[in-house]
Amino acid sequence: MVAEMVVTNVFHLSDGSTVLACEVQGNAGALVGRRANLVLGCEIKQSFLIAGERVMLNKAIGEEERAFETRDSLAITLEEAQSRRFRLVLL
Repeated sequence: MVAEMVVTNVFHLSDGSTVLACEVQGNAGALVGRRANLVLGCEIKQSFLIAGERVMLNKAIGEEERAFETRDSLAITLEEAQSRRFRLVLL
């Protein structure tokens, strides 16, 4: 089963890493060290390595949200992430 998540927010940190906040759809399990695709519609925009997972302090009640960190440079803006049109698909 391929785990898929909807991107809900993005944080570009000063050390060059990026954190994607995602709403989980399906059973994602442990993801650190796995590769993922950033997908818009049917188009793969980028592939990257998940380097870590961050704790989300302001999670919506009842929603399964997780935050994943990568050291790869991701070309996604805050507006694009918050549009909820991008998906994170695990490889």
